[in-house]
Amino acid sequence: VSLALMSGPPDTAYSNLTDLTPDDVQGCRCLYGLPANTQEGYICSLPSKLDFGTVTVGTRSAPTRVTVSNIGNASMTMGGIQMQGAGFAFTSNSCGSGTALPPGASCAFDIAAAPDAAQFRHAEAILNTSGGPYRIPLSVVGSPMPPPVLNFEGAWWNAPAGSEDGWGLTL
Repeated sequence: VSLALMSGPPDTAYSNLTDLTPDDVQGCRCLYGLPANTQEGYICSLPSKLDFGTVTVGTRSAPTRVTVSNIGNASMTMGGIQMQGAGFAFTSNSCGSGTALPPGASCAFDIAAAPDAAQFRHAEAILNTSGGPYRIPLSVVGSPMPPPVLNFEGAWWNAPAGSEDGWGLTL
């Protein structure tokens, strides 16, 4: 995440921040666990980013499944998942608002890329939880629709003499 203290190349530029952000705290918990005597649910199973490659404009990529697992020592509640940006869609979601995840429990959702323009698109899937938001960067390159394939089999010039061309004209 580019607006985190512990960010930097190759995925982001250095932020020069001095205070920890929620993303920094989540990263530390995934690396080192919870502080002593802390009861909290948290997630470390999320991908750092989802890159869908190149997808033809007007079509949808195969969905990618994201599993959300509570590895903390207390229950956590999902507050819903939202998409920030265009060109992507949720195709299924068992992590809806109000879903309780006790320690060790999981839910899942699927995301597909659906570019609406022939250009690079990026967005974020934001998982709102009782432990704070989690963000997954998304990217796709929309490619133009391929030209239609023309099939000249059965064209009027192959029709026998004296037959009609479909518009009432005799050949």
